[in-house]
Formats: sequence, C-alpha cells, structure tokens
Amino acid sequence: MMRRLLVLAALCAGRALTAQATDGGFAPWHSVQVESGRSGVPVLLRGSEVTAVLIPVGAHERAVRESNLRANASLCAGALGLSGEQIAMVAARRAWRALDSAAHNRPLVAVSVVATPRDAAPCGLDGEPRAADAASGTIFATTATLPPRVARVEIVADGVVQTPSREGAAEVLLVTAQGTSEHSDWQRRVLLAPEAFAPRADGTTPRIEIHVWLGDAAAASVIAVSPDAVRAMWDSVMPWRAARLAGVAAPQTLPVRLPLVQDRVLLRSRQLFREGNHAVASSEAWARLHEASRIPATERLSMFVQLGLSWSAHGDMPAARAAFAGVMRIDPCIVLPESVFAAARRAMEDVRPTNACVPRTASEELRRGLVPGGAQRLAPGGRAKAGRVIFTAVVTQAATAVLSGVIAHRLYAQYETETRDPSGVWKRAEIMRGVANVAIAGAVLTWSGAAIEGGYWADRWNRGLDERREYGARATRAFGQVDAPGAVR
Repeated sequence: MMRRLLVLAALCAGRALTAQATDGGFAPWHSVQVESGRSGVPVLLRGSEVTAVLIPVGAHERAVRESNLRANASLCAGALGLSGEQIAMVAARRAWRALDSAAHNRPLVAVSVVATPRDAAPCGLDGEPRAADAASGTIFATTATLPPRVARVEIVADGVVQTPSREGAAEVLLVTAQGTSEHSDWQRRVLLAPEAFAPRADGTTPRIEIHVWLGDAAAASVIAVSPDAVRAMWDSVMPWRAARLAGVAAPQTLPVRLPLVQDRVLLRSRQLFREGNHAVASSEAWARLHEASRIPATERLSMFVQLGLSWSAHGDMPAARAAFAGVMRIDPCIVLPESVFAAARRAMEDVRPTNACVPRTASEELRRGLVPGGAQRLAPGGRAKAGRVIFTAVVTQAATAVLSGVIAHRLYAQYETETRDPSGVWKRAEIMRGVANVAIAGAVLTWSGAAIEGGYWADRWNRGLDERREYGARATRAFGQVDAPGAVR
C-alpha cells in the first residue's frame, strides 16, 4: 500500500510540474529550490582592484535576503558606529530589483562587479553574507575614500566574449562611520545564459575570465574564475534542466539494464525513471547525488548513467555530457551496449578521457620500465603518482650510493697513511661501503620491481577491460542485482 501511495504521489508531482511549468519548468523548481535553501550561494572573487560575485541560478533572492544584509550591517555597526536606522537602510536595500526581474522564470547566472575599496572595514563573515553585500552593491568602509567606477565588464569563455542576456549599472551604497551615501554607475551586473559555463564537448571545464575596465583605464583588470566556481554555476542550472523534461516527449522506457541501488531516494528515482517520469526522477537523483557524500560509488555510477540517458533521450546533450562526466570520474571504461540509442553512446564517448581504456601489452610496459617508474607514470590515477615516487626513490638511492662510495674511497685512501687510528678509519670506510651496496641493491630492486609490476598490471588491465565493456558483463553484475523487466521495488 505504501509503495502505491509513493508512486501515486510521484506521478501527481510530475503532473503538477507539467501543469505549472513556466518557460519549461523553471518557475516551480525555482520556488522549491529557494525555499529549501538548495539554490546555491554566491561565489565571491576578490582581486587586487576588483571584487566580483557570481550568483548561481535561483540564488538571487538569497544573495539579497534582508536577514543576510542586516546580519552583516550589525557586525559592522561596532567598527563603524552605525545607527539602527543605518542598519535598517542597508538591510532593506535592493539596488538590482529592476534588472533582476529579467531573470524571473528564466535560468540566468548573474555576475556583479564592483571596484575593491582600499579601506574596507574588517567586519562581516566569510562566505555568503559578505558575498551578499557585494552582490547587493553595499560597501563597508572605514573612510569615505571611494574606489573608481566600473566602466565596462566582459565575460570571456575560452577566449570568446559572451553576449549577455541583459546588463546594467547601479549605484553603490557606501556605508562609513560618517554616514551612508549612494554613488551611481559604480557597479555593473551582467546576466548570462548558463551555457557559457557548460562543459566543453570533451567534458572538461571551460576557462572563464572576467575582464573589468575601471574608470578611464585603457587596460582591463582580469579575474580568473576557478574551475570549482565554474562547475558550481553550471550545477545550479541542472535541476532546472531536469524539471523541463516534463514538457518534452521521450521514450517511456530505455533499453539498458542498470544495477540496483539501495539508497531510498535513489531507489524512488529509479522507479520514477522506469515509469517514464524522467523530470521528477532526474531532479531527485541530481539533488541526492550532490547532497549525500556517503553514497557508494557503484550506486553513484548507476544514477549518473540514468541521468545521462534521460537528458540525451530528450535532446539535452550538454546536460547529458555533464552526467556522463560523473560516470567517467568513477569508471572511465564503462561502455553502453549497442541497444542504447546513438545519442547517449556518443555523449559518453565525448567525455571519455583520451587513452583511458586502451589495451596495453606487457612488453610495452616493460620497455617503459627502462626509465624508473616509467611503467606507472603514464597510467591513470594513483599509478601516475606511484611512478613519480618510484622515480624519486631510485634517483635518491642512486645518489646515496654514489656519495657513500666516494666517501668510502677517500676513507680507504686515508687508511693507507693513517697512523693514529687506522682501525677506526677502516671501520668507517667499511660502513660507508655497506651503505653504498645497500643503496645500489635498493635502487635495482625498486627499478626492476616497478618494471615487472608494470607488465603484470597490463595483463590485469586488459582482463578488466574485457569485463567492463558494457552493462550486464561479469564485473558490472557484481554491483548488485540487475533490474528485471517490470520490477517494482
């Protein structure tokens, strides 16, 4: 009975999403994400001359929430001597209300830029509250020395200037011990379609830069956006991309068998997926994968495949590549069977790391082993690190052997002419010769052992490739019992 109620509730949720959808399902997802606090947080980027804030999709309300601004103004009250009226003024301020209305029911990423004040007050918290101040155009300063105005902003992705959906300027609220004042055209905001932050065709993160011209300066200040921040902006739009699946026709079932999952949320998502409710299934799966850190790798792998299949079936290839990139981070050698439609298989191949699953020969690995650690350093993951450790160990042991041998040779020469303590000199020479011999033996054993391990690993690697070629193969079944047609769990 409980299962039937859950399925009925899920189907009702899917119909409600379709009925209330605005611009492909953004409106209902937007409200749920903001109310639940899962809409992401602004990312603050500090430069020597410029402060920029990236505001993910759905986080506009959080960025200028009155409680955030009031908390930061209260923290600054002691340092600046702010009155209750000034704190209330800061908390109620909404400089970007008109421009941000363009993002209503539309998935847009906002970039706000303001010049960095030289005398910023030492108050406020790290993270969202301080980012909220910069996003809302509030500057706390100890004096009235003003930074230059922001004349122009460009967002450059992989060398290409992105065309904003909307952009504009607004006044900056300067809060000092002497009072508050507003200065127009001192900060700028750009609203961008999140496709500017989409992974490249090979699944890698694009290089994003923010170019800012201050005042009358001819040269731009450049802020490089970290790959983590770029991924955060793209991840913020994935729930919207999942929600809009409700308005696009797609197959009710997909011809692939996925390993079972034990997590209750993911299990419910799997059932919705099997029933054809890809919108709710994808929304719940994506949220769960990014909120829970203890989900086993095999279950994460299965759900990322499910997400990639859903998005590629609906024609959303950027989202599908993002999901399959999650698959590649877990197991880069998974191959979808030929029964799966070509778009999904192509999306997975697009993001597969180059040479990640190429068969290797033992003779090739032994030849690479002629260089210490060479059989490991070109391999993926931890083996590459092991190769560097082996190389360092062999070089260190060889250097120790040479140095000890030189010292032993000098001591033997000294023994020939030593008159005061010849036995002591001889003992020291023997000790250094022993150290040299041990170092030589260690280098030889480490070097040869690494080469032999490379050949053995090549054989294991090739066997593993054969076992992981497609779902349903021996290694894949080890993940868990495979779904049976029509199974309800």
